Amino acid sequence: MPGSRLTSIQGLELSNTRFLWVTRQNVIEHLAGLEDRVKNRALIVKEWVDQNEVLNHKSNKGFLSHCGWNSILESICAKVPILALPFMAEQHLNARMVTEEIGVGLSIMPRNGSVRGFVEAEEVEKMVRELMEGEKGEMVRKNWEKMQRKL
Repeated sequence: MPGSRLTSIQGLELSNTRFLWVTRQNVIEHLAGLEDRVKNRALIVKEWVDQNEVLNHKSNKGFLSHCGWNSILESICAKVPILALPFMAEQHLNARMVTEEIGVGLSIMPRNGSVRGFVEAEEVEKMVRELMEGEKGEMVRKNWEKMQRKL
């Protein structure tokens, strides 16, 4: 299982925030006891979901995304701030566009500062908290408001 995917759920767990995580059963098997540890604040779904429907739910305050183009478009249409954690290919360019160009998301940075480096769970935790309650997260929400007025 790729390290960044594993550390992303570990970071979500450490953040003590409420979350929905859609995954496969074989991924859960690598995370012994996770479901019990987060049962009062998380919903873990092991089957297909309509991502667009999830993003448009009124309780959604952020989206931890690999930054595939469809995910970016759906998140922008739903006006949901993005926490960018790209894995490969054009996902790195999409993440840069979302975070640096239009300012509607934040990036999770690998420990070595390279886009291809290892992301630690503590960095995911820090950035989830920043998006949800920090100054940078507030700035992203204000950027959404500005963009909505232009549309």
